[in-house]
Amino acid sequence: PPPPPPPPPTHPLHDALPISGVGWPEAVKLRGEAEKLLGITREARLNHLVQTYTQKIESDPGKPSPYELRAAVYPDLGEYEKALADCDEAIRIQPEHYDGWLRRAEVNRSSKRYAAAADDAVNGIRRDPLRSWGWDELNHIVGAAKDTDELSAIDQLRRFLEQNATGLAGHAEALANLYQI
Repeated sequence: PPPPPPPPPTHPLHDALPISGVGWPEAVKLRGEAEKLLGITREARLNHLVQTYTQKIESDPGKPSPYELRAAVYPDLGEYEKALADCDEAIRIQPEHYDGWLRRAEVNRSSKRYAAAADDAVNGIRRDPLRSWGWDELNHIVGAAKDTDELSAIDQLRRFLEQNATGLAGHAEALANLYQI
């Protein structure tokens, strides 16, 4: 029998193939092609990431970032509750850091919990209003929620934006999306 394939890379975007003279997008594309040839599936790569972040958590459970990073992988495996639990732990460890809040907003949006996603996005933006991730997530929530009956999430975001003028400069798209509904 052929030898087993090598373990998947530790992070799908950060472990680009070490090919000199090739730009980042091309290296990522080549790595993907190599994984196909070796029979490494997307699910195997994601499970390997979960294992990697779990090991980091076990070695230093007081750091929020491995929880937040593992939470980013779980939804791709359909594990939304595990992702939310990891976000909750990252927030418990470091409540003033925006990453846990915004990751939880993404997970809630992915699982169609728009009001909870809006609340988490607001909490993330409050912690760092100049960070574009929060505003981008807000746009994603609005785009997803406006086609549903969950207008409470949109109303919540409108109130937040009206009450918090700080940090709104440069975020006209977020405002325009809210008021097109």
